[in-house]
Amino acid sequence: MNGPTSRDRIVVGIDHHDANNRAVDWVADHARAHPCDIELITAMDSMGSGPVAARAHLAEVQRRLAGSAGSVIGFDIRFGDAATVLVDAARHTDLLVIGSRRDHPIRTALDGWLPERIPTQSTVPTVVVPSDWARGAGDVVHGVDDDIAVPALDAAARAARSRGLGLVLVRAWRAPSTDEGGILAALGDPARHEEHARRVLDDATRIITLRFPGLHIRSLLLEGTPGRVLASVAVAATLLVIGRNHLTTLGGALGGSVAHRLIHDSQTPVCIVPRTTTTESPQRSGTDTLERSAS
Repeated sequence: MNGPTSRDRIVVGIDHHDANNRAVDWVADHARAHPCDIELITAMDSMGSGPVAARAHLAEVQRRLAGSAGSVIGFDIRFGDAATVLVDAARHTDLLVIGSRRDHPIRTALDGWLPERIPTQSTVPTVVVPSDWARGAGDVVHGVDDDIAVPALDAAARAARSRGLGLVLVRAWRAPSTDEGGILAALGDPARHEEHARRVLDDATRIITLRFPGLHIRSLLLEGTPGRVLASVAVAATLLVIGRNHLTTLGGALGGSVAHRLIHDSQTPVCIVPRTTTTESPQRSGTDTLERSAS
């Protein structure tokens, strides 16, 4: 970005599981480029480990991040449901970062599916970093939905521009089958569904071209289910960005089951961006944080 910018404000969810190491690594990479105000939060309930051990672990993570020049790293222990605690802590910040143990689905289920619940409730962009993240260096990928989410488009474009990367806009499409809609769906013309998807993708491309001139954009129209298509395209991506179409639920074609699938299947960090109800300034918004993470 041009000109001075305010400091990034980031909340990182911390517990005793290994997945948090990758989330902390992601934040460390972010903070090396730009000073941040980082708050490490551990949520505890009556079933959790003792606060003394939790505080010691937070202090250890704080030391790991201490090499991020100019950054201020604090930590806190808060009591309550983890999703509620983290969403509340991040409410007036720029970004929420959590880890996901996608290689341990049973443990994730026992923890109440927190990697899905937290982005569902978060009011700020939320990055879910998988436990087996391997620092991909490919272009940023954005999944385009029928209801184009401009905040998510902006987040993806800023992330790509700051890293000197391209942006890949992906629109998955498929014709209805008889299993989904019975005889009426069977009458659907696949060419019509493909053409509709192409128009949506072209609209998204035009929006980005106008808002981010000079950014290298590739547009991919691919047949298949959105989750499988996006996971395949984003294998080597730096970041995968999707929009959340509803304020309180992960609804919509790229907001519900797709987000769930990507959080569990993607080795690439997934950023889920909520739709805002106000027009954000292009000079400062919650998605600017993603832009500055590698500039």
